[in-house]
Amino acid sequence: TLFNAFLQCGFFTNLIVLALVVTLQSRTTDQSSDSYSQLQSLSRVLMIMFVILFVCVIVSPMVRMTLGPSLAAWLDIVIFTVKGWIRRWKDRRDEEERQRKEIDDLEKKAAEFEAEETSKSGGSLRRISEAGSQ
Repeated sequence: TLFNAFLQCGFFTNLIVLALVVTLQSRTTDQSSDSYSQLQSLSRVLMIMFVILFVCVIVSPMVRMTLGPSLAAWLDIVIFTVKGWIRRWKDRRDEEERQRKEIDDLEKKAAEFEAEETSKSGGSLRRISEAGSQ
């Protein structure tokens, strides 16, 4: 595309200018001069631009070519795995809720049974105490 061509031209231009600036900087003998500090600042800016253009022109297409075909498959695997985790988490939550409900039902039945037994035994205790007092 036109944008990629523009990036490639900028990359090679930046590379040539950076090489010239580094060469000029190495030939400068007076490191305390203003021109040396300006060259140093210019080389820093050019180096930052070089790294950005390098990523756009070299690294990005390389990653796309390397991972492009397998990226979709990898993404499918990740989505499948995450859905499995979510499903297992929901199943575990539902199982815990079912167990809590079952425990509550058993506790309710036990309380009813205990109340029934208490009422039955309370009546028989009254009869025993009445019989004993006669």
